[in-house]
Amino acid sequence: MTLQGKTVLITGGTGGIGQQTAIGIAKLGAQVVVTGRDKARGEAGVAAIQRASGNPHVTLLLGDLSLQAGVRQVATAFTANHARLDVLINNAGLLETQRRLTSDGIEADFAVNVIAPFLLTHLLRDVLAASRPARVITVSGGMPQPIDLANLQAERRFVGLPHYSHTKSAMHAMSISFAE
Repeated sequence: MTLQGKTVLITGGTGGIGQQTAIGIAKLGAQVVVTGRDKARGEAGVAAIQRASGNPHVTLLLGDLSLQAGVRQVATAFTANHARLDVLINNAGLLETQRRLTSDGIEADFAVNVIAPFLLTHLLRDVLAASRPARVITVSGGMPQPIDLANLQAERRFVGLPHYSHTKSAMHAMSISFAE
């Protein structure tokens, strides 16, 4: 299989599962764009992906995906520099140990695990549609849980891993909705 001529955007691709995914895709010849919120860590991640894959066509987009402005920044920078997007991989995830609100007023896990992939996919819909047959892949984890609308952003109760799993269940629902 080859991905020559394809462009792939991977959120959270500077470390962990995202970085391993980026290496595998870069080895197949794709142009890979990864997101990160820290410039030094992001540049080190890109260098590691390039080194491990032998593919120099790996670049970094900076943006804090816990903030809607950061998601918009990534989408704007991507579309300014790329005419096509063959695969969007929503991989970035967050698991906090305490409830924390972002400056947008959204619980941090929910912001990164649900709002960011929803907003980024929405903002990139036109470039994805123009690149048909494009794909959106959502990487997940946690334990499937019912979505508790009365405690969507851990307003009543926050327990780290169960809340993380809750946000991932909401992300699954979002992915199904987009697919339909």
